Amino acid sequence: IAFDADEPILVFIVEKNSISCKFGEILLPESAVIDFDEMISFSKNVLPPSESPEIRTPTMWMLIKPNDDIPYVLSTRAVKKGRITPYGASALPKKIKDQIPSEFAYWSVKDEATRIKVRDSLVDAIKHRKIKMDYSSIYKKLDLFKALDWKSIHCGTITKEEIMRYVSQPEWQDVRIELKGKTLEEKFNTLKDWLKKHKNSRAAQVQVTNYINALARGGMVSLKANVNRKFVLNKRTWRGPIHVRIGYSAELYDLWIDNGKDVFLWTFNSNPVLFDSTTGTFEQIKNKKLMNALGRLEPGTELNPNKKIPVTVERVAEGELLMLVDDPTVKKFQVKEKEWKGLYLLVQDDDTNIWTLHTTENIGDEK
Repeated sequence: IAFDADEPILVFIVEKNSISCKFGEILLPESAVIDFDEMISFSKNVLPPSESPEIRTPTMWMLIKPNDDIPYVLSTRAVKKGRITPYGASALPKKIKDQIPSEFAYWSVKDEATRIKVRDSLVDAIKHRKIKMDYSSIYKKLDLFKALDWKSIHCGTITKEEIMRYVSQPEWQDVRIELKGKTLEEKFNTLKDWLKKHKNSRAAQVQVTNYINALARGGMVSLKANVNRKFVLNKRTWRGPIHVRIGYSAELYDLWIDNGKDVFLWTFNSNPVLFDSTTGTFEQIKNKKLMNALGRLEPGTELNPNKKIPVTVERVAEGELLMLVDDPTVKKFQVKEKEWKGLYLLVQDDDTNIWTLHTTENIGDEK
């Protein structure tokens, strides 16, 4: 459901067989629950079809999804326009609402002006990372071990439970491990010996999962640790005519990492500085000058595949990162720059060019 940008926003929270409507004084003055079993009328006034959106990136999600997962009531737009929910309504999914400390529970404040101030303070605290929010908690998280067939790769005395005791910790000791041996059992024993040797260390869940997957494929995992790399994080923005409804407005975030002879480029859907998790694609670029390209770029150029709309490139962060793990399918790095700080894991989905960037605090929280 869409409204013009300057009209009041109506937020639907869909759960099970009902819709909870809890936002908007003009469109919906009171909270209501609509059962799908009851008659629902649909408008017959259909908008004229727009031109097909031009695909500008290697991936195109064929579903309606916001550019970021921040609920509207917590967005900078809602703060700037002074929009707030009625008393008693949060306009937040339960899993997000439960993360908010009681002193920032704006929905429990009766006075509207005070309610706005409390909400604005909450948004400011989230922005400056005084409060850590996991907006992805509204989605179902996959168990990293779900796809593994433990019966087929079980050898000796090592078990899933034994491995889980090591991987349940948020950090891991930087080591180099090669899965040596000709048979699956020999390779599995290499991992078992490594776990015994480093039983006092902390292992990242994603890393050990990668080892186990490599074992199942009969492959080898090798790690390079503690390498400083130059990086830049840029934002690319396309802004088309305001009357165009679809296909011209977009925002992408490019993480460039200098690899020596060339540069690695990950293009993400949302800003990794603000979000604990985001997805994107990978390219290996030979032209190093592109990582420093800023300003307005005309259509049809290397960083602007759009044939009609120019793109604006802005610098978000730059400096050096410490590459702790440089595996072909898993990267782990630490950033300590003024604009961007954190410890991250960058993981490739199996047999795809889709990568997911996580903060380490956001890994393994939910099984």
